[in-house]
Amino acid sequence: MDDLFPLPPAHIVTGKGGEALAAEFLERLGWRIVGRNVRIGHHDEIDLIAFDCDERVLVFAEVKTRKKDHKDYHPEINMTWRKRKNMARAARHWVDAHGWDGGFRMDTLYVSNQSVIDHHIDVAWPRHTR
Repeated sequence: MDDLFPLPPAHIVTGKGGEALAAEFLERLGWRIVGRNVRIGHHDEIDLIAFDCDERVLVFAEVKTRKKDHKDYHPEINMTWRKRKNMARAARHWVDAHGWDGGFRMDTLYVSNQSVIDHHIDVAWPRHTR
């Protein structure tokens, strides 16, 4: 039976858990979650799309997760230039496809030891307005 329904790899489980913690973190800030694991085209995915009610902007969030914190290996080392470029492309495609005419930005949330340890705002580009 396990062959029919194999368990997902550990890194997938860790990532999904981190995304759930990040979504809860944003909701506690009063943000509204608009989408989770949103596929854009063949290659791009946005971990979380949220609406920041205070600043009234749409936020495309990338979540980087590590099971344990280590002084030399922080989650943010995986937020590469290429990942930022892909996220910016995916966000622009989502905005165009959905006719969003408000402001938007990209944030990253870093999760370790079952909690959000950092939240970086506007990591890919200056805030856009249309």
